[in-house]
Amino acid sequence: MSSRNHGLQALVAAFVVTVVCVVLLALHGSGADSAFRASAAVTSVARDVTVDAVIIARRATTAEYAGVCFSDADGRAVDFPLQRDVRLSTVAVPLQSRGTLPAGRYTFAACARVGDTWSSLGAVGRIDVADDAVLHTVSTALTTAQQRLAAIASPAATTVGPSAAPTPAPSTAPPTEPATPAPAQTPVDTTLPVGDLPGWRQVLAEDFSTPLAEGKFPGRHYRDQWLAYDGFTNPSGTPLYDRDVTSVHDGLLDVRVREEDGAARGAGIVAQVNGDGTWGGRVYGRYSVRLRFDAVPEWGAAVLLWSDRNEWHDGEIDFAEGGTDATIGSYNHRLDDPTQNALAVQTTARWQDWHVATVEWTASGVTFLMDGEVTGHSTVSPSQPLHLAIQTIRTTAPLAGRTGHLQVDWVAAWEAV
Repeated sequence: MSSRNHGLQALVAAFVVTVVCVVLLALHGSGADSAFRASAAVTSVARDVTVDAVIIARRATTAEYAGVCFSDADGRAVDFPLQRDVRLSTVAVPLQSRGTLPAGRYTFAACARVGDTWSSLGAVGRIDVADDAVLHTVSTALTTAQQRLAAIASPAATTVGPSAAPTPAPSTAPPTEPATPAPAQTPVDTTLPVGDLPGWRQVLAEDFSTPLAEGKFPGRHYRDQWLAYDGFTNPSGTPLYDRDVTSVHDGLLDVRVREEDGAARGAGIVAQVNGDGTWGGRVYGRYSVRLRFDAVPEWGAAVLLWSDRNEWHDGEIDFAEGGTDATIGSYNHRLDDPTQNALAVQTTARWQDWHVATVEWTASGVTFLMDGEVTGHSTVSPSQPLHLAIQTIRTTAPLAGRTGHLQVDWVAAWEAV
């Protein structure tokens, strides 16, 4: 049976022994700072650090250097790779680089040098880098207006090495703790969409109206359109995919993740959009899922499009992903190097609230929507068949008897016409 299992390895690796600090920020202050809006995401796996930044300029300009700048606990600037000769505009420009930092606590901010001026794009957060990392997530978000401004984004530019840029000294204000994400608003329309849309022909409309006891999914009723992973683990060794955790009741698909008998037990569920139980996804499509997830420490979920051939370079599009203690993220992986993202978006949507996550995948690119609002667009577009999968994910932290529910209200899919 094909699955996205191998492709999840990188995700779980960054979730397992990872310190993740994701901060989306709004600039403040005067001068050059007020000319930009920015977002920054910093991921540390032990002392290996990956940064993703998105910068939006009020008017087009070229930055000699741009990316994310770090300061140590004493406020000294720390050398970290930046990107060179970056063209900034009113269209969001994503930037990514990788490097290594000594163990310690750091403050960080998006930054850019335009002309002779270094601009620190807000003092946004702290991250602890350690040899033995512990899962930690902090999230804030751009305003709705800024999200709309960032709706169109181009692929990340080429990363430069540590020697390519000088050590900047960002003029940050004293760091403040990131704000707690605001509660998500209830979607205007939460009903299952039924019927074709302009440019799209519907191939799946599932409302989970037929109940099934735990361990019986997909059963006779759902087997032509769904299958479930069973009896094997994620490449990290956790969770164990176990069909016994899944049931259907009260119009909901219910995955009761739990930790018992020495194992973390979760689910992997795949949609079969051919309608006759045969394997295979589509090249291009529109997918919408209405879901929520209890706050369960060390657990998360990924709703994604994954290769029919189980080949990571075919593409990976995660349109709802992350830990339950964070907000929902969306990621379109690069095709040449799928360990990197062409686009990374962190929304304000909390897993504990009901949300509709949508992706539109066409030959011209990938567009993410949350509750009907565009949150990001990437021109990187896979050209191989991908299928829809819903998976629970877990870190390798010690078991603590935790349990909770990932609930799916409905799933809808369309093929491009």
